[in-house]
Amino acid sequence: MSIDNIKLPGGLIIQLYKDSLVETAGAKQSNSKIIENKYNTLGNNQKNILLIVNDSTSLHLNDTDFQFLTGILNACKLNMADICLLNIFHYTNKGFDEISQLFSPENVILFDAKEELTGLKISSTTYEIVKYKDTQIITAPSLRFISENTEEKKKLWGALKKIFNL
Repeated sequence: MSIDNIKLPGGLIIQLYKDSLVETAGAKQSNSKIIENKYNTLGNNQKNILLIVNDSTSLHLNDTDFQFLTGILNACKLNMADICLLNIFHYTNKGFDEISQLFSPENVILFDAKEELTGLKISSTTYEIVKYKDTQIITAPSLRFISENTEEKKKLWGALKKIFNL
């Protein structure tokens, strides 16, 4: 393999070029300094969409799940600039209210982020849209589980169509 043909995983490219891949002119700058200092996240949160994952194997998300997530975002006509991706595995001592206050999400999708990790006490079934304060929340299994099950993909897509008016 020559140096001209090196292929880098998507997650690594985002980490290396997170400040230069996405045009941020005119983007919301609300509390980005606070967020950068306290949490290691991906995305610019331009549309106030918070995706919370629980991945013990990586800083943000493993490459396989990241590629699946990118496909989900594309189907919803979204990209990494629109969302904020937080791996709750590294912040289990933080409560949902604190996280919500910093990121100001209008929509939250919890992928395998259960109550004991987020401190969020909502009673819902998987893929049900629940209103918590001013935020719409969907709980879902892990991205890995969804990617391997056609029926789960259909259920997630149904919820995403509702929450994003697709």
